[in-house]
Amino acid sequence: MYQLSQDQIETLVQIARDESGDDLTRPAFTQAMLTPFEDIAGFETLPASQRRRYVNLLWLRYQIATTKK
Repeated sequence: MYQLSQDQIETLVQIARDESGDDLTRPAFTQAMLTPFEDIAGFETLPASQRRRYVNLLWLRYQIATTKK
C-alpha cells in the first residue's frame, strides 16, 4: 500500500538536495521530506511509524549522496 520504488527514493533525495542543498541537518532534512510526502498519492495519510522508516531510509541515502559530491 505505502511503497516507494528505488527511483522514487532517489528522486526524493535529489529534490531535497536541489531545494535545500547538501548541508541539511537531520531535523531540516526530515522537514524537507515530509512536505513531498503530502504530494504523493496515499502518503498524505502515511502512519507515523512508516513515515519514520522512510525518513530514516531517505536520510541514509541523502548522506551517501552528499558524501559523493
